[in-house]
Amino acid sequence: MKRLGKKAFKKSMAAVIITAICCSCLLAACTVDYDRLNKGLYDIGKGLYYGSSGSQTSGDSDKSEDKTAPEETPAVTPEEEPAKEPAEETVEEPAETPTPTPTPTPTPVITAAPEPERVEFSELTEECIGTDFVVNTEEFLESYNTDTEELLATFSGERLVISDNQSEAVQTAINMILDGFYQEAAGLYTRCCSDAEAAYLLAGEPESPASVTVDFDYSDNGRILSVVMSYTVVDIEGEETVNTEYASFDMLTGQYITTAVISNDVTAFEDLLKEKLADDIASLPDQIGETEEDKEAREGLEAEDFTDIFIAAQQPGAGTTTVTVYGTADGKVYNTAVNLNDYALYLNRFGKQIFFIEG
Repeated sequence: MKRLGKKAFKKSMAAVIITAICCSCLLAACTVDYDRLNKGLYDIGKGLYYGSSGSQTSGDSDKSEDKTAPEETPAVTPEEEPAKEPAEETVEEPAETPTPTPTPTPTPVITAAPEPERVEFSELTEECIGTDFVVNTEEFLESYNTDTEELLATFSGERLVISDNQSEAVQTAINMILDGFYQEAAGLYTRCCSDAEAAYLLAGEPESPASVTVDFDYSDNGRILSVVMSYTVVDIEGEETVNTEYASFDMLTGQYITTAVISNDVTAFEDLLKEKLADDIASLPDQIGETEEDKEAREGLEAEDFTDIFIAAQQPGAGTTTVTVYGTADGKVYNTAVNLNDYALYLNRFGKQIFFIEG
């Protein structure tokens, strides 16, 4: 193959460079990757050169490459694209809030519901026992009525609460017993209200009003606080239920006092008190409103008829050894006064101490 001379080679290279410049000018308005274009033109010139001097060594080729490095093509600033008009903003209409499906309203049941309980009367009194011991008594009356003001039930009586500035523990121990009895009566009142309301709704008119009455009677000797607690329930059918309970407390310690606590021979002690009760009750004069039948029953009572013996402190001062003894016979509560000095033989040391008995 015929080799190209140096002069012919130079002409070829000049033609290639001119061609490259012309192409660059023609493509100035286009967005082109000029680095890749320059590299491609350089590779074409290089190929023509090595094609004309194929007998040169690789070393000479490297030198030729260094000497004939292509001229850098001036960077062509691409023509700026015309600014695009901002697209019109699409205003999204707010989505409609879904309307919830209404829950079916149940058919109302029309009932003549009684009005809430109403406290019609409440009066609080205080009595100081000693320096720091206070007995609080609340006298109250409340009722349960229909919406037409027809009476269904009443709750009345007294509520007893003590305060002890010396000992919160004593105060809490005593009030737990007292409030427990009151809450029992209050629960029976709630039951009476429910029964009366049910009867009213079924019959359309109230039955006889039910009633619950609660009472607290207390006494003390300066050391012992004694409480007689009772409630009477009359239901809508007129049936009466009476419950009586007793409690004595040591005001210094809050201890619950029973005959077992103060006696060294409980059985013998209570038997003697029952005999005293039977004798005193039988010898009582005629009572107001007492029928002949009631009188005969009272006079026929025996010691063994009595149960639930309870000793209540009577009064402070000189009469501290005098107490009231309670007993139940045939469902009825009886009581009589007793001087504990006559029964000192059956009292233990603690019993004599809290009832101020010498010896």
